[in-house]
Amino acid sequence: KVSLKNDRKIIFKVMGDGDLRLEFEAYAEKKNVTCDFTGFLSYGQMMATLKSCDVAVNPIVGESVSSIINKVSDYAMAGVPVINSQKSEEYRNLLIRYKCGINCCNGNSDDFAKAIEYFLNNSNEAKIMGKNAERLGNEKFDRRKTYPKVVEVIEEFRMSEKLSIQVLVSTMDQNDYSLLDRMNIQSDAIVINQSDKDSVEIFNYKGYKIKWISMRQRGIGLSRNTALMNATADIVLFADDDMEYFDQYPKNVIGAFEKYN
Repeated sequence: KVSLKNDRKIIFKVMGDGDLRLEFEAYAEKKNVTCDFTGFLSYGQMMATLKSCDVAVNPIVGESVSSIINKVSDYAMAGVPVINSQKSEEYRNLLIRYKCGINCCNGNSDDFAKAIEYFLNNSNEAKIMGKNAERLGNEKFDRRKTYPKVVEVIEEFRMSEKLSIQVLVSTMDQNDYSLLDRMNIQSDAIVINQSDKDSVEIFNYKGYKIKWISMRQRGIGLSRNTALMNATADIVLFADDDMEYFDQYPKNVIGAFEKYN
């Protein structure tokens, strides 16, 4: 129950729609609570309605793992103080740091009632918090500023993710690993060695990962397909054992892919 110092009438505006709307309307009527269920509104209508309110409520269920959601950025940009039940420490700390709202105990209706009572009985404080909320919005949630920064971060991350490369070598009857030196391998590689045994060896060669697969079965098609099925890189180079690569071939190949992809 809320106790007011004046004759102000409380109207709860519930924006949006859903399967439980009729149930909520019936509950409000049963409790004799004045509610305006607006249904779905356009974004402009929603923001205009929000700006006309004295206080916004962020009633997130306790099990929610959400953090900074669109709704709280809209509250800030509208310049209204917030009564918050969301458990997210990130958002709760923002309300404390900017002094633009009251954090309540999730699921505690008495706590909510006290927060409503405080705002309605202290209109000057509510206006100050509203100004603080507007400052929060301008500094943290103005999408004209934040979205370009998000794009920059994504682009930086994308560019920092270098393409990986593997050489897929088909060969026969190799008794040692000297083939890697002769071919001047300077990247990860998969070698299919068709010989008199079946085995798989994985080892480091000059800082590169080599998977050396020996197999009794013969056939160039089988060799290529086996190498391809074991490949894990973004780019693969099919190679015969009589090839010799230029120095820095990975840089040249990846550079061409990045330029023309």
